[in-house]
Amino acid sequence: MLNRPFLSLKKTCVSLESFHSAPLTRGQIVKFVTSYILVFLGLFVYFLIRTIISIYGDMQMGEVIFFLSVPLEEGNVDFVPELVAKSLFSALICVATFVALLSNWYQYAVFVQIPLFKKYRRLFLYPFSFAFLRKNALVVACVTALLLSAASLSKLGFVNSFAYSFIKSNFIEENYTDPRAVNLEFPDEKRNLIYIMMESIENTYASQSVGGGMSENLIPELTDLARNHTSFSNTDDFCGGAVPVYSCTLTVGSTVAQTSGMPFTLPLGGSRINSLGDFVDFLPGAYSIGEILELEGYNQVYLIGSGAAFGGRDKYFTQHGSYTIKDYYSAPADGIIPDDYHVWWGMEDAKLYAYAKQELAVLAAGDQPFNLTMLTVDTHAVGGYTCDLCLERYDDPYANVVACASQQVGDFVRWLEQQDYYQDTTIVICGDHNCVDHGFFREVAEDYQRTTYNVFINSSVEGTRQYNRTFTALDMFPTTLAAMGVMIPGEQLGLGVNLFSDTPTILERHNPLYVNKELAKRSDFYFERICRN
Repeated sequence: MLNRPFLSLKKTCVSLESFHSAPLTRGQIVKFVTSYILVFLGLFVYFLIRTIISIYGDMQMGEVIFFLSVPLEEGNVDFVPELVAKSLFSALICVATFVALLSNWYQYAVFVQIPLFKKYRRLFLYPFSFAFLRKNALVVACVTALLLSAASLSKLGFVNSFAYSFIKSNFIEENYTDPRAVNLEFPDEKRNLIYIMMESIENTYASQSVGGGMSENLIPELTDLARNHTSFSNTDDFCGGAVPVYSCTLTVGSTVAQTSGMPFTLPLGGSRINSLGDFVDFLPGAYSIGEILELEGYNQVYLIGSGAAFGGRDKYFTQHGSYTIKDYYSAPADGIIPDDYHVWWGMEDAKLYAYAKQELAVLAAGDQPFNLTMLTVDTHAVGGYTCDLCLERYDDPYANVVACASQQVGDFVRWLEQQDYYQDTTIVICGDHNCVDHGFFREVAEDYQRTTYNVFINSSVEGTRQYNRTFTALDMFPTTLAAMGVMIPGEQLGLGVNLFSDTPTILERHNPLYVNKELAKRSDFYFERICRN
């Protein structure tokens, strides 16, 4: 009597002749295994991209391709195992659920016991049965994998990027001003330059009361600097900045834009897109502030707390201005950190500022004007790095890291004010791009325009229109030179415009959506003139 339910279940399952499978042949087993692998891989890629986008927001396909084509060993990739593990787990759960749905036991429970499904079991059950998959396993798997891949690539904007890469545009050529052809006039007494590019620093961190997006001001030191010095804004007050534009939403793209006035794009339709395939030449046709200052006799240093090879930054700065590279690997020899020291991306910003003070003492002791360009890292997503200086002011650790970054740069500026060379030095502080940890900004109003921070201290000129400017990272190039007292005939270099002038920027001349689309398209001028030269 105890075995009757089981025997009845078995009998009923066997009676489903259309759906019950005979023993699988070796070829069919291979088909099923191959099918499950294809579906699993499609699910894995889908969940991986979905997880990345949930953290970093909408990335562009060109950015993904770039970071797959250059050395990443110097970067902080501690988050990768967790992302991969989560995606693998999600894919396995889906495949396991799929297998369970195909089992005769499940089919009996759903399609025999439920009256509606029992009546139409052939219609409902057959497409999910082994009988159907035995004939069509690979087709179903391939279609599923393709659909998942398409969904994943669409999230990265692949369709638009791929389509635009075959649509030619003359936008860059029509708006480009070759810096080599501009007769720049430096002042008799050349000013030093300290350029501080801060990782992921944007105006959104400020409080709503001063024009930011937060309930509390996480960056009081930075907002005070912007209030008391020259800070260009897209609003009618000081708390505004550069609008994100295509190709300038990651550090390397923003670095190229801010120093050369050119986008860093990777059109999908060309071979040896940017000469980085062999990683020898980094945009050889670009002409940057480093090259301009080198010709004027400047002693230049690029200072960074991680390995400078990440993203090709060492190549860019040595090839465009002959900078001396000071990074995580040079720090031990210069007495900044012990040989075995390593945190976060290499060393925290507290060590970087100490390094900057030491380098500035050397540069100031020389008889040449100098340019110290540095990049901070503690505020890098996701979560940032909590150093010994960070105070627990807020519940969110990243908020504490941002507040600490503001305090450190404020302290550094106050230290600079005490130095003999301060009055002869122009200081530029800016964010490289908006923070990519979109989860941190859940409470920010949806209609709030997030912009990167900027301030010019000890500028040689004053802007005629400081507020209500719509500009991008591209405009930092000529604006920095103007702040140093350099006269720029025409007020344009590269695609950038001197913001101290009344000359409209490309975003003030054209709709931002149009600019982004044109920059995403294939430019033969950019490919031949900037990428190859």
